[in-house]
Amino acid sequence: MDSGPASDLASAHALVLRAWVEPARPGVPPRLRARVLEVRPGRDPRSLLTTASAEEACQAVRAWLESLSSTVGGDATVTRRGSDSGQTG
Repeated sequence: MDSGPASDLASAHALVLRAWVEPARPGVPPRLRARVLEVRPGRDPRSLLTTASAEEACQAVRAWLESLSSTVGGDATVTRRGSDSGQTG
């Protein structure tokens, strides 16, 4: 069984985060929108979340990373917010 770069690419999972600001409309200020998509080889992208909340988008990304890490035996842990990033709060 080939374990070279081509086979790695064929089994790769990807997460796409699309974020944009919807323009203001009369009586409605501009607002953040985000869509989180999962892409797997041989499948159409699957929408995991569409939201106006940065926190919900972050939670969806974290959950996906934790799931991927446990599924494929990732070599690093997914840290909680602020634990290793120098952030506080």
